[in-house]
Amino acid sequence: MGHTFGPLIIFSCISMALLIGMVIKPRVGIFKKFLIPASLIGGVLGLIFLQFPLYKIDNKLLENIAYHLYNLAYVSIGLGIGMAGGEKRESSLIKGAWWQTLMMAMSIYGQAIIGGAFVIFAGIAGFKYFSTFGFFLPLGFTGGPGQAVSFGSGWERAGFSNAVTIGITIAAVGFLFAFFVGVPLVNWGIRKGLTFFKFDPDNLSKDLLTGLMQKGQETESIGKATIHPGNVDTYAYHIAMVGVVYFIAYLFTDWLAGIMTSLSPMAGDMTWGFLFFFGLCTALVVKKGMTIIKIDHLIDSDIQRSITSVSIDYLVVTTLMAIQLAIVWTFIVPIVILCVLGGVFTTFIFVYFGRRLDSYNMERSALIYGTVTGTASCGLLLLRIIDPKFKTPVILEFAIVNFLFMLFAMPLMILINAPLGASPISVGMVTLIVGVALLAVLVLMKISKFWGAAKA
Repeated sequence: MGHTFGPLIIFSCISMALLIGMVIKPRVGIFKKFLIPASLIGGVLGLIFLQFPLYKIDNKLLENIAYHLYNLAYVSIGLGIGMAGGEKRESSLIKGAWWQTLMMAMSIYGQAIIGGAFVIFAGIAGFKYFSTFGFFLPLGFTGGPGQAVSFGSGWERAGFSNAVTIGITIAAVGFLFAFFVGVPLVNWGIRKGLTFFKFDPDNLSKDLLTGLMQKGQETESIGKATIHPGNVDTYAYHIAMVGVVYFIAYLFTDWLAGIMTSLSPMAGDMTWGFLFFFGLCTALVVKKGMTIIKIDHLIDSDIQRSITSVSIDYLVVTTLMAIQLAIVWTFIVPIVILCVLGGVFTTFIFVYFGRRLDSYNMERSALIYGTVTGTASCGLLLLRIIDPKFKTPVILEFAIVNFLFMLFAMPLMILINAPLGASPISVGMVTLIVGVALLAVLVLMKISKFWGAAKA
C-alpha cells in the first residue's frame, strides 16, 4: 500500500487499552472503592494482552514513546504554570507550598537512601546488583514511570541490562501504594474528622467512584478559547506550542550532550535523561517571553494542564504495557524488598508529619503522598476525594511546588548518576551525601515549625 501503519497501530492499541480501562472501572467494585484510574487498569490489561502472540509490539518502541510522553508532560507543565482563576500568590500559599516541597524532598531523599543501602547490604550478603539499581526507588516512586524510563534508558547504555523494565516495574508498584494505601488513609482521615470539608466517606459522589460524569450533571469548563476558530483550533495551537518548545529543548540537549560526550561518552548519554528538565526550563522561558511582549493571554493554563493530563494518562498505559514480565520475575525479590521498604517509609513520614500541620493536613498529605508514590495525577485524585471542587488553597500551593522542588530534586538526579561517571563515586558515598541532605531537610522542617507536637 506504500504506507507505514506501525506507529499508528501502537497508538490505537494504547488508546484501546485506556478506553477499556475506562469502561471496566465502574463495573468492578474494588476499582471503584480504591479509585483506580482507567490508565492503570488499561495499562495492566494491555500488559496481559501483549503476553499472547496475537499482535507483537516492540517493547523498546513502547519505552521510547513513554520517554517522549514524559518529556512532553514537563513541557506542558511549564507552559501551563499559573494560578487557577488568576489568584495571587499569598504568604499563606507559600507556607503550604513549602511544607509540600519539604515533604517531597524528604520522600525522595529517604527513598534514595533506602535504595543505596539495599545495594550495599545486598553486596555484603553476596548478591551483586548494578550500582544504581536501588536508585530506581526514588525515580519510580517520586519521579514516576516517565523518569524511570528516562534514566533507565541512559543506564542501559552504561551497561545496566533491562534497566527500563526494572524501573517502570518499581514505578508501577508505587501506583499500588498510591491507591491501595492512599485511599484507605484518606478515608481514615475523613472518619477522624481531619478534613476541611466534612462529609460521609460512605457516600462519595457517583462520578468520582465510577470515573464518569452523569447525564445532565453540571460540569466545569476545561479551558477557554484563546485563538479564533477561523484561524486555528485552540487545542491545536496549544499542542503546537508544546511541540515547538520540545524541539527547542531537544536542540539544546543535543548541543549539551555533544559537549558532554567530548568529556565522556557516558556523560553524553546521561544528558538525555535530563531532557524533561530542559523542556520545563525552556517552557518557562517561552512563557516569560510571551508575558514580556504581552501575548501570554494566548496560553490558557487550564487547557495546558489538560494536555499535561493527557500525556500522563497515555504515559501510564504505555509504561505498564512496556513491562517485560520475564525480566521482572528474574528480579522479583529485590524489587519487592525495595518497594515494601520504600512504601512503608513514605507512608510513615506522611502520617507522622501530616498530623503536625496546623491546617489542611489531610488535603496536603493526600496530594503529596499520591504524587511521591505515583504521579501528580494520583495525588490530585486523592485530593479530589476530600476536596471535590478544589476549593482549598492546596491545589494552588502545588503550582508553586513545581518550582521549589526542583531545588532539591535536581542535585539528587545528578548525584545518583555519580557511580557511573568518569571518576565514579561509590554508592556508599552517594548514600551518605543524601543522608546529610535528608538531615538538612529535617532541620528545615524544625525551623519552619512543621515538626512539633501532633495536632490531629
